[in-house]
Amino acid sequence: MAGRYRYLFCDLLTDRPITELDLAEAGFERRIGRPGRFRAVLHPREAETVRRVRAAFPPAHGGPAAAGPGRVVCHVYRDGELWGSYIVWSSVSSADGSDGPRLALYGASLESYLYRRVIRRELRFDDVDQIAIAHDLIGAMQEVPHEDIGLVPAGRLSGVHRTRTYSPERTVTYGECLAELAAAPDGFEYRISTYGNETRRHREFVTGHPRLGALDAPARTEFTSGNVLAWSYRDSAAAGSTRSGTGRDTFEARSHLLAGWPALDRASAHEGPCVANARALKLVAPLDEHPSLHPDRLGERVRVQLEETWWDPGPRWRIVGMTITAHTGRVLLTLEEDQIGTV
Repeated sequence: MAGRYRYLFCDLLTDRPITELDLAEAGFERRIGRPGRFRAVLHPREAETVRRVRAAFPPAHGGPAAAGPGRVVCHVYRDGELWGSYIVWSSVSSADGSDGPRLALYGASLESYLYRRVIRRELRFDDVDQIAIAHDLIGAMQEVPHEDIGLVPAGRLSGVHRTRTYSPERTVTYGECLAELAAAPDGFEYRISTYGNETRRHREFVTGHPRLGALDAPARTEFTSGNVLAWSYRDSAAAGSTRSGTGRDTFEARSHLLAGWPALDRASAHEGPCVANARALKLVAPLDEHPSLHPDRLGERVRVQLEETWWDPGPRWRIVGMTITAHTGRVLLTLEEDQIGTV
């Protein structure tokens, strides 16, 4: 049986409930370290539905609107459990005379707010733990009430110290600074999670070093040919390297070079060496057959056992992205090879 979904629309700053809408064709995703997309369609035909829609997305006839795109967040509940929070950034109303009025909503997870905020005062960090820098960036972003969306930093210090200066003259967003900081050699991963019940919610900026998820945790979910509807595997050296960085900060994948790989350079001052080939596996599966899955479990390990005669993906994978299509009851998982930990 497909899960039951509720979509609660609230004020972004105060989290005050505005209305609840019955969305059709709803799809939403979560990603490690970057925004996940949100899309939904609504057909407001009945008078009560129209009233609810106008409460969250009122016609803008002049003056600041009491709600609407940029001010409204949608909390997605599945079987009473909070599965994600998404800022609605745009809405499109339309009608073609045959199917009645139609409202399409487009948005992204709370990480998208980080990219809509520009650093407006100089921030200096001299030999400070990288997690502490990330947490201080979140704090600086929320210093006054109309900037504060209630993010609370969570995560242990990494033991890796950085020196950074962020200047307002660069016109850089907090999201860009956090992405650069996390991608540095021996960096970290992060996500924003919303948790709580249906009346009171909390928002956390969660960090993990070197990655989210316990490094030695066994896999909690297994995918086999019997419960996978579709899969695709990508093996690419287009963005890979066996050497990266510049000057004294050059890193080499010595094991690949000694094994006969050519030199594949990537001039980046912020990223360490990656495996020469970037491998990604995507699986489509019925969500209800995998009750242990949850969008807040990004970084966890899964075991993959596909009975294919010509290709064996190997068992070690971890979840880096999850896309749920509510009306089909399916989940699309984006996995990366797990090089650390056990399955």
